[in-house]
Amino acid sequence: MRHLGRYCYLFILAAALTSCGDLFEFEGYTSDLNKITLDRDSLYLMVGDTYHFTTTFDPDTLRNDAVYWMSDDVNIATFRNDTLIAVSEGTVTITAISIEHQCYATARVFVSYGWYMMEKYYPFDMVVNASVTVDGQPLNEHQQVGAFVDDELRGIGVARTFHDISYTEFRIYSLYKPYDPGKGLYPIYEDDAPSDPEKVVFRVYDRETKNLYESADSLIFDGETHGYPSRLYDIAL
Repeated sequence: MRHLGRYCYLFILAAALTSCGDLFEFEGYTSDLNKITLDRDSLYLMVGDTYHFTTTFDPDTLRNDAVYWMSDDVNIATFRNDTLIAVSEGTVTITAISIEHQCYATARVFVSYGWYMMEKYYPFDMVVNASVTVDGQPLNEHQQVGAFVDDELRGIGVARTFHDISYTEFRIYSLYKPYDPGKGLYPIYEDDAPSDPEKVVFRVYDRETKNLYESADSLIFDGETHGYPSRLYDIAL
């Protein structure tokens, strides 16, 4: 019962913070000598993934390092005890409130659905056989790579081996006939035709670190095969 008053305070504070759907900045609760910091200020998760934030306090002479966790949209991401769980696609702000220090910190969390292709809806494709590296290192078992046009997933990388050569194969899909610089696009539906060639970028999601990487260079959807096991197309992220 001795903690009842403190939890009532947190309940009232949480209600004030989330009033009208916005997070209010409550002055007087943070200072250089009274600060909480999270290990990440932004995070990328897929639905079903979890993350446990690490908190740092300044000063670190705490009698009570308990933290109250909040999400401004529990339909996108919610907490179970101290663990964040991605629920559905969207963007959410999470807030950590120190009980003893009466200070707080926030982070933005971006949630997407798992990468999954419905190939049968796309009549055209192109193939890319690539050597994919992230920060100079080859892909590992925790990393998934996809091909995107704008934010639409158009292909998923598949690990292949040919005569002891390991590489990633992409079959990238489109609703439109491949781009021909001399003739332009040949859309199935004229009204839906993009005015410019479709540009493919590559992204890697690391389920271990919860980081999302994107290639600096893009590739035009042209219906050709790019790269072969003997001479792979280089994708560096």
